[in-house]
Amino acid sequence: MLEDRLRFGEEMNFLEWQRRYNLESQSTLPPPPLPPRSLITGLPTSVFLPVVPPKRPDSSDDKHVLAKHSSIYPKEEELSAVQKLVTTTEKALKLVSDFLSESDRPKQVVDKPTIKEEDPELSKEDQQPPRVLKGVMRVGVLAKGLLLTGHLNVQLVVMCTEKPTRTLLERVADNLPKQLK
Repeated sequence: MLEDRLRFGEEMNFLEWQRRYNLESQSTLPPPPLPPRSLITGLPTSVFLPVVPPKRPDSSDDKHVLAKHSSIYPKEEELSAVQKLVTTTEKALKLVSDFLSESDRPKQVVDKPTIKEEDPELSKEDQQPPRVLKGVMRVGVLAKGLLLTGHLNVQLVVMCTEKPTRTLLERVADNLPKQLK
């Protein structure tokens, strides 16, 4: 009895599939020729093509949602301006990080006779002190791509090796306008 129900369900699914893809009218036609075989695998090439259902017409709800999205999403000019501003700021913060690491590096005066060969095991990272500013991350609506028309305030987070202090903030704030130029 359970087997009969399963078989009946499978037959109904098959008939529904035929009805949906309009295959009932094609059942009286002779079977189509075999698909061409792939030169690489020897399998029919149609095996690799996805079955694409027919496109359903857009409903009024779909049109309403698309219209609302186009009205609240920023225009291409606004998006490119924000992208340019963020990229410029990230580059300027990289230059500030370079400046701070150069100014924090201890001045080593080395006499010519005492110069030793560099240890090949030490890489450049081991020879230089760690950077104060490690990187910049995009956060909030900018990182998620959820910008809205008229609300183009974005946020960047600067990552530091140590807990930031007021003096570090002042040094970055003093140097950033110079690097932005």
